[in-house]
Amino acid sequence: MMKTDSKKNGIGVERRAVIDIGSNSVRLVIYDGPKRAPFSICNEKALCGLGRDMTDDGKLNPEAVNFAFATLRRFARILKEHGQPPVHVIATAAVRDAKDGKQFVQAIKEIGFDVVVLTGEQEAAFAAMGVVSFEPGAAGIVGDMGGGSLELVTLDKGKVKESASLQVGPLNIMHRAPGGLKEASAIIEEELDKAELLKTQKCDALYAVGGAWRAVARIHMRLKSYPLSVLHHYELTSTQAMEVCDLVSKQSRRSLEQIPGIPRRRLDTLPYAALVLKSVLKRTRAKKVIVSA
Repeated sequence: MMKTDSKKNGIGVERRAVIDIGSNSVRLVIYDGPKRAPFSICNEKALCGLGRDMTDDGKLNPEAVNFAFATLRRFARILKEHGQPPVHVIATAAVRDAKDGKQFVQAIKEIGFDVVVLTGEQEAAFAAMGVVSFEPGAAGIVGDMGGGSLELVTLDKGKVKESASLQVGPLNIMHRAPGGLKEASAIIEEELDKAELLKTQKCDALYAVGGAWRAVARIHMRLKSYPLSVLHHYELTSTQAMEVCDLVSKQSRRSLEQIPGIPRRRLDTLPYAALVLKSVLKRTRAKKVIVSA
C-alpha cells in the first residue's frame, strides 16, 4: 500500500484507490463515498500486455514492462492530484508466473507502490466478492477471464464455495498454441479437465468477469442493436453466448476491427477468449451468461 496521510471527508466516507496490474491491462480506480457503496471518480486503464510475448525463458515482455512503469508513474501523479488517497496495488497471473516477477515488484516499489501478488485462489475470491457486492444473493459460477489465467468460483446464495485457477487466459494460450485456434482448443480442454468444480457443479448462471468476456458481450450488444451501452448485468442465453463465441472465433482481425468499441490491442485475444467461454458453458450447462463489471 502506498503510504499516505489521507483524511476522511465525512462520517464513514474515505477516498481510496486500487491499482490492478493484470496480464493484459494495468488499471487505476479511485473511489469516494461510503465504504459499503463507493463510487468511482477516476477510472484509468492502459493495455500494457505484460503477459503478451513473454520471453522464451519465462520473463515478462521488456517493452511491456517499460510501458507498465510509465503507466504507474502516471498513476502516481494522478493520485497526487486526488489528494494521495490510500491505494491497494495488486498483481495477478503474469507477475505471479514470470521468472522475473520478484524483480518487477521490487522495481515498482522504487516508484512508490507496495505490490501484493495474488494467488489464483485469492484472485478467484476477489472476483466472486465483486459479483456478490452488486448481487448479494448470487448463485452460480463466476468466471474471471484475465489475460493469463481464468479463475472459476462457485457461489451459493452469495457464499463462496469451490474455486480453481486455470492457465487458459488468451495471452497464455496464444503463447502455448503457435499453431492457432485448433491447437488452442486442445489445450483449453486439457486445462479445463483439471477443474474439479466443472465436473461436479452445474449451474443456471455463469457470471462473466474480465475485459475479454465483456468485449464478447459487447459484440452481441452491437449485433442485437441493444439500446443501452451499459454492460453490467447484461444477460445472454447460453445459446446466444455460444453463437457469438462461434462468430468471434471465426472472424478475421480485419472483420473484428469493424466493430466499434473494441480496443485494437484486444482484438487478437478475443477468438481465444471466446473459445474458452464456449467450453466453460458446455461443461457447466449454464442457462445464461450475466456480465459483471
